[in-house]
Amino acid sequence: MKSSPAQLGMLVLALADLVLGVGLFVQAPWATALWPFTEQPLDYVVLSSFLVAGFGTVLWIGRSQEWGALRGALLDVALFTGGAAVWLAARYATDGDSAALVRAGAFAVATVAELALLARVWRVPIRDTRPADLVLRASFALFALVLLLSGGALLLRLPIWPWQLAPASSTLLGFLFAGSCVYFLHGLARPSWHAMKGQLVAFLLYDAVLVQPYLSLDQGYKINHTSLAVYWAVIAGSAALSVWYLFLNPRTRSWAVDERR
Repeated sequence: MKSSPAQLGMLVLALADLVLGVGLFVQAPWATALWPFTEQPLDYVVLSSFLVAGFGTVLWIGRSQEWGALRGALLDVALFTGGAAVWLAARYATDGDSAALVRAGAFAVATVAELALLARVWRVPIRDTRPADLVLRASFALFALVLLLSGGALLLRLPIWPWQLAPASSTLLGFLFAGSCVYFLHGLARPSWHAMKGQLVAFLLYDAVLVQPYLSLDQGYKINHTSLAVYWAVIAGSAALSVWYLFLNPRTRSWAVDERR
């Protein structure tokens, strides 16, 4: 079947996410130059996990043509890019950092584009309206709460992370977590299977990127073991949930779109 221009655009966006995510994971100079707010290898790994997660979600939406599922994803990304733009503009106003102003402009342009696309797809219905079950809805509520508390703490630069973060990294990760919280809340507000599937695809890839680096976390880092235990619980729980619904559950494991009402 011939791909539509929209599908090709989503493929290009997904591949861009993947290339940048891999670049940050291996700390390629061209990739780390785009994110000059940290020099800690594991900070780059966390950023990589978000980009690889985005790759999976964007690829799934484009392949399935489930355009209604873009709403939550766009809310997620727009909150991050908009928050980053405001923070960088404030950094320029405070410190006169011209590089921060340039990056603020780039994030602002991205946010405008995301909001324009969001307005275009806002009324597009979900094609596959199979309802999400109670376990999935309860899990989304729990994840949203964890993301809300973690994102708020990171924005306040509280020491909740498994290792010490630079202030800039804490702020920007806070915006990433806040965006993810909105994504899960959006799925919870529209609890059909395909309004929630993108989050599970993203979660599974996010977890896959982090497992190996987190297993070797004690090498050269002062570890907050309580935070690390909580993080491992989230990784294990989200991975198990994603595997169950995406690959094992007889009602949801098919990747075909079911448009029956």
